[in-house]
Amino acid sequence: MLAMLLMNANRFVSADRLATALWNDAPPQSHVSNLHTYLSRLRQALHGIQLETAAGGYRVTAAEPDLDLLLFRSLVGTARRQAELGNQAEAATGYRTALDLWRGRPVEDLTIPVLLPQITGLEQEQLAVTEEWLDAELAAGRAAEMVSELTTLTGLHPLRERLRGQLMLALAQVGRRADALEAYTTFRSALVEELGVEPGLELQRTHGEILRGEVTPAVSNRPSAFPICQLPADIPAFTGRTAVLERLEQALTGAHSATPVVVVSGPPGVGKTALAVHLAHGLRDRFPDGQVFVPMAGASTTPRDQRDVLAELLHNLGVAGSAVPDSIEARAAAYRAQLADRRVLVLLDDARDPAQIRQLIPGTPGCAVVVTGRNRLSCLDTAGSTVLEPLSDNEARVMLSAAVGAARITAETHAADRIVAACGGLPLALRIASARLVGRPDWTLRSFAERIRDEGRRLDELSVSDLHVRASLALSFEGLTEPDRRAFQLLSALGLIDFACWAAAAVLGQPESQVDAVIDRLVNANLLEPRGVDVAGQPRYRLHDLLRIVAHERAVAEGGQSELEAAFHRLIGTATALTTIADSSVARNSVSPWHTSEVGSEARAALAVRVPHDGVTWLAAEHGTILAIALRACDLGLHTAAARLSAHLTNYLYSGAWIAHLNRLHSGVRQAALDAGDERLALPAAYMLASVHALRGDRAAALQGLTECAADADRLGELRVLGCSLIGRAFWMSVTGGGSEEAVRLSERSAGLFCQLGDPVGEVSARRAMGLALTELGRVDEAAEVLERACATARELSEPFLVGLILNTYAPVLLNQGEYLKAKEAAEEGVTVLSRVGNRVGVETMRSILGLAEVAVGNRDRALSIFRQVRGYFDQIGDELMVILMTRNLAAAMVGEGQARGALPIMRDCLAVLRRIGSPRRIHEMQVLLAVALERAGHLDEAELARAEAGDPGLGATYDRRIQIVLTLTEPVALRASA
Repeated sequence: MLAMLLMNANRFVSADRLATALWNDAPPQSHVSNLHTYLSRLRQALHGIQLETAAGGYRVTAAEPDLDLLLFRSLVGTARRQAELGNQAEAATGYRTALDLWRGRPVEDLTIPVLLPQITGLEQEQLAVTEEWLDAELAAGRAAEMVSELTTLTGLHPLRERLRGQLMLALAQVGRRADALEAYTTFRSALVEELGVEPGLELQRTHGEILRGEVTPAVSNRPSAFPICQLPADIPAFTGRTAVLERLEQALTGAHSATPVVVVSGPPGVGKTALAVHLAHGLRDRFPDGQVFVPMAGASTTPRDQRDVLAELLHNLGVAGSAVPDSIEARAAAYRAQLADRRVLVLLDDARDPAQIRQLIPGTPGCAVVVTGRNRLSCLDTAGSTVLEPLSDNEARVMLSAAVGAARITAETHAADRIVAACGGLPLALRIASARLVGRPDWTLRSFAERIRDEGRRLDELSVSDLHVRASLALSFEGLTEPDRRAFQLLSALGLIDFACWAAAAVLGQPESQVDAVIDRLVNANLLEPRGVDVAGQPRYRLHDLLRIVAHERAVAEGGQSELEAAFHRLIGTATALTTIADSSVARNSVSPWHTSEVGSEARAALAVRVPHDGVTWLAAEHGTILAIALRACDLGLHTAAARLSAHLTNYLYSGAWIAHLNRLHSGVRQAALDAGDERLALPAAYMLASVHALRGDRAAALQGLTECAADADRLGELRVLGCSLIGRAFWMSVTGGGSEEAVRLSERSAGLFCQLGDPVGEVSARRAMGLALTELGRVDEAAEVLERACATARELSEPFLVGLILNTYAPVLLNQGEYLKAKEAAEEGVTVLSRVGNRVGVETMRSILGLAEVAVGNRDRALSIFRQVRGYFDQIGDELMVILMTRNLAAAMVGEGQARGALPIMRDCLAVLRRIGSPRRIHEMQVLLAVALERAGHLDEAELARAEAGDPGLGATYDRRIQIVLTLTEPVALRASA
C-alpha cells in the first residue's frame, strides 16, 4: 500500500486500484475495512508524512526532501535549466546528483503487477536523464572520463541510438576516430541484421561529422584531478551486513582529530572487498573530492611495495612523472600534500600487515581510510574494526535468490538450503554457485546440490571463469610459517566441530601452552574462528568447512595422510579418556549395555586438570564435539574406538533425553561394527537404538527392537545385552499390552542373569520391571512387596536413578491400593530424586503420576496444571502415548466443568490413537471415560454402547481404583466443591 501511494505521491489513488495492487483480482469482502486499518498503521509508523482520505481514494502528500522520486525530478529540472543557460559543468553535476539517488529498480523488493507500467516508465526516465547527463559532460569537455561509462551503457543498451552517438563523439573527441567509426559500423550492422532498418538521421549526421574530421578535441575545464573515483563497480544486489555497514559509516564520518581508519578483516571469500566497495559507494557524497582504490595484494606471494603504490597514487592525482620524488618519505609527503584539506576516501584492499600501509594514510582528518585484509591488523590505530563472518543462512539464501531468481529458489527450497550449507555462508562460494546455476538454467537446484555435497569434488564444482574458491582459500597458506601451516593442516583432522584447546593439543601432539600460541596466530590470520567461551569456561574455535577441505587436500597432497591419521588417533584417545573421567561424575540413569573401561591412574592424574570437578558441565560443553569425533571414527572404520567412546557418552545423552544425538551416535556405531563383521559390538548400539524408540514414544518399535536384540544376544552369549533387553521387553510389554505372565518370566530371567554377572544394579532394575508386570496383572500386593525390596536395595547401593525409577513404578501401586497420601509422597520423592540425576523423561513421567495422586487427595487445580505441563514436554520430544494420556485426563476434567460436548471429539481421537498403539487397559479406561462424557452430553444410547464395548478387563478391584481416580475428574466441579 505504501509503495502504491508513494509511486503516485500527491495524487489520489482509488480504493479499487489499491485493492487490485494488494490482492490482485480477488480482494476479500472486508477489503475497504482492511485498507482503513493499513492506512491507520501507516500514519502511526510514518511521522511527518501526510496521509489523506477522500471519496473513494487515498493520497500521500510529500515534499521533495521526503521522497527520492520527487527530489530526483526537482534536481533534473534544475540541471536542465543550467544546461539551457550554457552552464554545462554545473548541469552535469546536477544530473549526477539526481542519478545518484537511484538504488536499483524502483520498489525492487516487492512484486506489484499493477505498478509494472509505472516502473518501466521510471526506468526509461532514468535512462533519458542519463543521456542528458552524458551530453552535459561531453559539452563540458569531459570526454575522456565518459568513454568507460558509455562503453558500459552501450553494452547494456546495444540498440539505443543516442547512447551510441554519445560514445562515438566521446571517442572522436579524445582522438580515437577509428574506434568511433568502428562503433558506428558495428551498431549499423546489428541494426540491419536484427531489425532491417538503418540508423536514424541524427546518428548518421554524427557519423558524417566524424568522417569529415569536424569533431573538435575535447577541452576540459576541470582544473585538477579532483574529484576522482577509482572504485570498482558496486554489487547490484548487495546482501546483509546492515549493522556492520552502519557501524563503519559512523566511524568514518564522525568528528575526528586525525584521519579515521577502519579495518575490515576476515577469512578468504567472506566478502571483505565487496563490503568495503559497497560502503565506499554509499559514502561518495560524504567525500566529494573522490574515492581512491588501491589493491595491495597482501595475500599473494608478491605484496605491493608502498613506494610503488605511492608513485601510482601521485600520478593518478595529477602529479607528472618527472615531479614524483625518489624516496618513499618524499613520496608520502607529496601524497599527503595532494590530499591535504580535501575530503577523499582511500580504500586499501587486501593489506598484509600495518607496515605495508602506514605511509598510505592521509595526514588530515577530512580524509578517511578503509583497509581490508585477511589478517586482523591489530597493531593499527583505528576508529573502528570488524572481523567479517560468513553470511547467516537467511542472508545467504537472499543472495542466492537475488542471483538465481526467487522462482527457482521457491520451487526447490530444500535444495537451496543444501547449496547454502555447502557454501558455508561465504559470498565468494555463493557467487560462483549462483553463476553456475544462472549459466545452466536446465540444471535443477537439487542436481547442483548433489554435485557439491561430496567434499571430494566440492571445490572443483565451486569454480567458474576466473573465480575459484580453492585458489582464493589456498592463498591463505602463503603467509604462514611452516610450523603454523602444518598445524593448520593437522587441525583439518578435527572435522566439522567446534573445539577447545585440549582437542587441538591432542591433534598437534603438543602441550597446551605451546598450542595456545599457534591458535593465537591462526586466529589473527582469520583461519580459525573464535566461538566464545563455553559453559565449562573453555575458549572454543572452529575451522570454516571449506578452509578445512582445502587444508585436508594440501596435507594429503604433501604426503601427510599418515600424519592426519595419527593426529586423529591422538584425538580420539584423549577424548575417550576425558569423557571417561567426566562420565564418572554423572549420575547413572539406566542399566548400560556397554562393557565400560577405566582410565589408568597415571593418565587420570594428567588429564583430570582439563575436566572440572563437575563432569556434567564439561560434557555439557563437549558432548557435541565428542559425538562428532565418534561419528568420524565410524566413517574411518575405527568402530572399536568409536564404541569405547560411545560407552561413556551414552549415560549423559540418555539423562538429558538427547534423542537425536543418541540416534546418530548408535546408528553410526552399529553400522560401523556390522560393516566390520563385529556382531557383538553392534549389539549394545542396537539396544540403545531400541531405547531411542522408547524415548520417542514409539513403544511398538521399541519392543520389536528389544525382541531382536534379546534373540541376537542369546545366540551370541552376550549376557549383559541380553539382561538389558529382557528388562526392556518386560517393561514395554507391560506398558503397551497390559498384564502378561511372560513379562514376569522375562524379568525373573533378567534378574538371574545380572545376579550371575555380579551386577546388583541390573538385578534391581529387573525387579522393578517385575513389579510393573505384576501391577498390570492386578497382583498389586505382590508388586508392592517386590518393589519395596527393590527400592531398599537401590538405597543401599546409593543408586539414586534406580530409587527414582522404582518409585515411578511403586507410586501407581500405592494408588491402586488406595494409599493416596503415600502415593503422593512417593511421587514427590521420585520427582526430587530424578531431578537431581538429570533424568528429565523420568521426572515428567513421575509428575504424571503425581498429578493422579493430587486428584485422589482433592487437589484438582494443581493436578490439571501438572497434566498440562507434562503434556507439553512429551509433545516436544514426540512421546505420543504420554501426550494422549495427559490429553485424556484434561478431557475428563472438561466433562466435570460442564464441557462434555467439547470433550467428546478429543476423547474419540484419544481412543483411536490408543487402538492404533494397542494398549488394552488404556483402551478400556478410555471407553469408560467416553461413556461418561456421552451420558453427560445427553447421548444416552451411545453411552450404553460405549459401556458395553468397554466390558470388564478382568483385572480386579484394585485395578478399578485407578480408573476411579480419573473418573473423579468427570464429576461436576460445583458438586465437588459443595461436597
